[in-house]
Amino acid sequence: MYIRCIQDKVSGKRDRMLYRRLEMYKYRTGDGERLINDDIFFVAIFHLSALLSEKMKVKMKNNSENKKLCRIEKRAIEALAIVPVIKAVAEKIGTEAALEILCEVNQQEAFHRGQEMMRVMGQNGIKELVNDVASWGEGGIWEMDVLEQTSTTYFFNVLRCPYYDKYKELGLDEFGVGLSCCRDEPFARGLNPQLKLVRSQTIMEGAEYCDFRYHLQSK
Repeated sequence: MYIRCIQDKVSGKRDRMLYRRLEMYKYRTGDGERLINDDIFFVAIFHLSALLSEKMKVKMKNNSENKKLCRIEKRAIEALAIVPVIKAVAEKIGTEAALEILCEVNQQEAFHRGQEMMRVMGQNGIKELVNDVASWGEGGIWEMDVLEQTSTTYFFNVLRCPYYDKYKELGLDEFGVGLSCCRDEPFARGLNPQLKLVRSQTIMEGAEYCDFRYHLQSK
């Protein structure tokens, strides 16, 4: 009954995925050894539910004022909701495993966003990628240097990242890779299975710039 109540409070695709991942970690071994006890598990889910409810209230308020949240603002709201849960879970299963959950959920969402973009636009080439990248910096200071753009390549360096700036402002930059950077590669795959991203460094991880190298491979 209690677990059913918890499940009923979890709403939305991302919430359900995180719930399932937490449930998997809760009983990870064959003999039923608990890696997350009930108390921390339930607190995490309730915390997530409450904070995501507040997120929806913020969105509704902005919509009522005819203001559309930019992507950076959305990521900030999501981060404030999710990071306390990840921190709580990390205390029981370790930081590495908790961040793995965070990355997995966001990567799946990014992949589906790429697929949805392909479905809506009907095209999934470099041009569509370039148009989407152009919207990444809305609401912040975005500096990039385009090195190469052809029908099969899009190479650029990001010299200033507004997502890093925002997470640092919130004191959450240590979670930035799992909150944002990890989404880029699966988004490309979702948009086009032949679109590959090679990136060796990011500002979020301490580098001076992010090196994005997109290749559209032949089928």
